[in-house]
Amino acid sequence: MRILWLIDLDYQFELRHGASLRFFNLAHELIAQGHDVYFATRHKPTDDPVRKARYLEQLREERFISGHVEVEYAPRTAVRRLAQLAIHPALVNALLRASQQAVCERVETFVQTQGIDVGIVSNRALLFLVPRLRRALPLLIDWIDSMTLFWLREIRLQLGKGRLAAIPYRLRRLGETYLEERYYGRQCELNLTVSPVDKHCLDMIARRPQRNRVLMNGVRVPPAAADVSPMKH
Repeated sequence: MRILWLIDLDYQFELRHGASLRFFNLAHELIAQGHDVYFATRHKPTDDPVRKARYLEQLREERFISGHVEVEYAPRTAVRRLAQLAIHPALVNALLRASQQAVCERVETFVQTQGIDVGIVSNRALLFLVPRLRRALPLLIDWIDSMTLFWLREIRLQLGKGRLAAIPYRLRRLGETYLEERYYGRQCELNLTVSPVDKHCLDMIARRPQRNRVLMNGVRVPPAAADVSPMKH
């Protein structure tokens, strides 16, 4: 099976980045089982192209990935700000369609040339690909954490500390992530989360519990016990 996994790669921290270990370890195990896993990452203006390319090649040599494709998605500032006012993903995508077109075409071409069998989307900035790509292949969304649950906790925390001025921004983000998880969570074959608590939240949001699964982070247990003795001071 050939898998295309759209991730947010922070290559500067390499394998030490906790948020990336999920992708690295699970992809490494899938390759060990005979599958091919390709990462799709988004180009950022702050990227060091030489360093990023060198690290991706290292991942390929060490069999953490089978290959890689990069997309560039940078809507014009004025259009992006207008789209932020729309909030609902369908309206946002309608406003940003011209900027999204090149990304869709590049990913679709990669899917065809590499014979991709299934896609996994973990980069929320690229969720707009879901409605279009699902016409060509089965798609999974790896939400990892429910951001709706995150913002609910944030609001409760700020209310508990009496920081009322912090509430409006968090309410807006809560609305955005709720609509995002509900809208896209109904358009894929499966939704993945990292814990039962996050799955339960997604069950309540998308109302499609049969499509939701828990996939915990892959970890490697060292053969020898780690040194856990206390450190002085």
